[in-house]
Amino acid sequence: MNFWQACPLTTVVTEYAMAMGFWFYACRLKRLHSETWGGWDKDEITWSRIKEFLALSAPAAASMASDWWRVTVIGVFAARMGPVQISVCMYSVCM
Repeated sequence: MNFWQACPLTTVVTEYAMAMGFWFYACRLKRLHSETWGGWDKDEITWSRIKEFLALSAPAAASMASDWWRVTVIGVFAARMGPVQISVCMYSVCM
């Protein structure tokens, strides 16, 4: 396995290990969630809460989507310029 295959694999394994480690520490060892959250209850799902959730999440989702569309359009135009310009363009987008 070369570097270009191992790097994404290492990143994925690390992210999952950190998430599982945090869950084990916070939920199993310290039981931090037990005093604040009693679990799911269908009576808590009301139309007013759904409207509030959508009012908060829809603009955030649109903002995230527009950001991805912007990066995609920049990538398409950079691909037409050539390999040197593509690396400069993608570097400037990532920074």
